[in-house]
Parts: sequence; C-alpha cells; structure tokens
Amino acid sequence: MTTVKLTKDEVNEIFDSAKKQGDYVTGLHAKTLAKAGIEWESVASLNQYVVAAKDISRYIWEKAMAWDKAHLDNVLAGGAWMNYGFSEEDIEEECVRFDETKIEFNARE
Repeated sequence: MTTVKLTKDEVNEIFDSAKKQGDYVTGLHAKTLAKAGIEWESVASLNQYVVAAKDISRYIWEKAMAWDKAHLDNVLAGGAWMNYGFSEEDIEEECVRFDETKIEFNARE
C-alpha cells in the first residue's frame, strides 16, 4: 500500500480551480497519485477505491457539497464525490492510501 499526505491547502486549490464536478474528482485522484510519482494520464483504471483519513475525507465531503450547491442546480450535493471519491478509514491525519499493484496503466506506444 502507498500512503501520501493530502493537505487542506491542496484540496482547496483543486476545488478553487474546478469548472465542473469531474475537475475536482479527477483533480483529487490525480494529485494523490502524483505524490507517489504516478502520472494520471498513464492510468487506465484504478480498480479500487482510494482510502482517506477521516479528517481529510470529511473536509473533501464538505468542499464537494459546497461546490455543488454553489455551481449546480438539481443535483445531489456531493453526489459525484459519493460515486467516484475516496472511501474513509481510521488512518493517520491527512493521509490517503492506495494499492499501486491494482492500478491498470495505459499501454505504452
């Protein structure tokens, strides 16, 4: 398992630059993988739910619901994150964890 730190400042930057829900969903995954030296563009499938510590998970949930309420009508606030976001476990604060062996990478040309 690979564990990286994801700070509230990094989360804020991703939400501040998001133009649509997919921007923050993809942005959070891409930032997490980048911290482990993995380029998002090289990933075909994660094949897992990334796991976040309770503190950062709940912070992301708050940001996702607030972003959705501010930018979208007639959606379940936080729904995109509920479907595609991180799961939550009792791990070290600000930590996000994933299993690199489950990642399927794009074929190299």
